[in-house]
Amino acid sequence: MDPVHDNWERFCRYHVGDWHGIWTRYSCAGVALESFRCIRSFHVNPDASVLTHQNHYAYADGRRETKTFGPYTPSTTRALFIDRSFSWGSPSADVETPFFFETGFRWADRRMSCVVQYNVSDLWQRFVVIMEHLGRFADGPLSTPVAVWTHGDHGTRQTMTYDMHVSGPATITWQRLEDLDEHYLTCRLPEGVAVSVPRRLEPGTPFRGIVEWAVDGTVQRGIRVYDATGFAHFSLDMHLCSRQCARTQ
Repeated sequence: MDPVHDNWERFCRYHVGDWHGIWTRYSCAGVALESFRCIRSFHVNPDASVLTHQNHYAYADGRRETKTFGPYTPSTTRALFIDRSFSWGSPSADVETPFFFETGFRWADRRMSCVVQYNVSDLWQRFVVIMEHLGRFADGPLSTPVAVWTHGDHGTRQTMTYDMHVSGPATITWQRLEDLDEHYLTCRLPEGVAVSVPRRLEPGTPFRGIVEWAVDGTVQRGIRVYDATGFAHFSLDMHLCSRQCARTQ
């Protein structure tokens, strides 16, 4: 199998369409600062060889603008796709220019992604959470489960290398983000979203950037791993809320 083709096929299968979203900027303390609407349009040509991308923004002050990206082809697509998840971003933590990544997940007709950015002067910038619905704006937020886990709960992990090879699923044990590294900044946001990143980026120091989404009885966790030289791989963790769940809005 061709890993580049497989990555492209997952892009087209799960993410083509008009995604109507609410974009909200949060402080690193989890405080909502501002929101606006955007429709992200991904359209593929008849033979699925080229994909076009436009963002149509509508701001709270009445301004509107459209930005065009791409076009994308299998060989020029930078994002990595494992199942319905995706992630892309800076190849290294060179903090002389802004470092960023976006990681997201599709669930039924919904998508969630989070954009995380860091620079020298401001450290971590505002987190941008994008909640989207396919074809129209959602009627309201999803009801999100908060899992109550006990020791020994298991999930699966698949890992994708920078050259787009995907591993088979491996069994993993549940750990809360707060328990992965006590020195990391962990921010829990509305609608089941959470982010975990180092408090500071040090070039040449390995680290992880994690985005998590709890939705409809699952916890999905996307992990971007950087080694001393730069981006190494992206992993998707999937946990079913099999023991006990509490419903929240």
